[in-house]
Amino acid sequence: MPLVLTAAPLPWAEGARRILEAYETGSPMPELSLSRRDQSHRKWLEAAASQALPGNPYPRQSRAWKEAEAVRQFLSSSPDVGALQGLPLTLEGSRMALWRWGQGKVRRGEVDPGFRKAWEDRLMGGPMDLLHFFATRHALCFSLAEADQQRFQEIQEGAPKEYEEVLRMFQRTFPLLGGPCPPLRVWSLPALESQELPINELGPKGAWIAPLADFPTPPPEGWAWILPTPSGAQSAQEGSLEDTSRREGEAMLQRLGKHTAYLAPSAGELEAILPTFFPIRLEFGEDGLIRRILVGDAARVATKP
Repeated sequence: MPLVLTAAPLPWAEGARRILEAYETGSPMPELSLSRRDQSHRKWLEAAASQALPGNPYPRQSRAWKEAEAVRQFLSSSPDVGALQGLPLTLEGSRMALWRWGQGKVRRGEVDPGFRKAWEDRLMGGPMDLLHFFATRHALCFSLAEADQQRFQEIQEGAPKEYEEVLRMFQRTFPLLGGPCPPLRVWSLPALESQELPINELGPKGAWIAPLADFPTPPPEGWAWILPTPSGAQSAQEGSLEDTSRREGEAMLQRLGKHTAYLAPSAGELEAILPTFFPIRLEFGEDGLIRRILVGDAARVATKP
């Protein structure tokens, strides 16, 4: 008989990493060769990533089954901070379920800042994986939105070394609050004419910065609509619009209709000013100074200007 070689099962830590990466990027869940025991972990994590109340795939009365049941009960109730602190979270699927539950609650305005911080802290107290990063990013976005430098310091002190660049992005943004708007080089749409102005001169009330494919609805009158390109490949040293950026800008024109917008084709130039977790919402006072900076999850709570 011919020798049949079968691949060794993938370690669950690697399988979980691939599932979390697919969740973050919106990609299909990967095909994984896992042991029979780890298939239950996969089912729990994938269900938690897609269902409001994921089913429990574990053998009844096993430790994992009891944890999953505790999480399901938590998701189905109106828990307080005490219940949050007592929740067992040894499984990736348990932490994913808690992440998605809390993220939805925050976006709908159903929890106060104290509970939100406790929820973030609970997830930041777990293993240093993508779920830990999701919670840290969420906490950083709200610390900036609330101009809470003490909260930022707490997050910074507890963050792993791998987060240094992300922390620097937020650290250099805090001084912009209450100050004048930095200039940004953009190209007007539909004319594709270059200009470099303080951002408040593009829209006196505020600016909404987000990819058109993900956030196609224009902001109201008085707000600048700034559209990063998919590639962000424009060189900061190049004065004219490069071919890739021009094609990306022209591809947006049909979707814009009669709306005026501005193309921001250089990811590097935008990242030098703001943390580029989209959407980004800048609010200006009547004096043109920056009143609030909301990025990522914090901007999604407000939804639109």
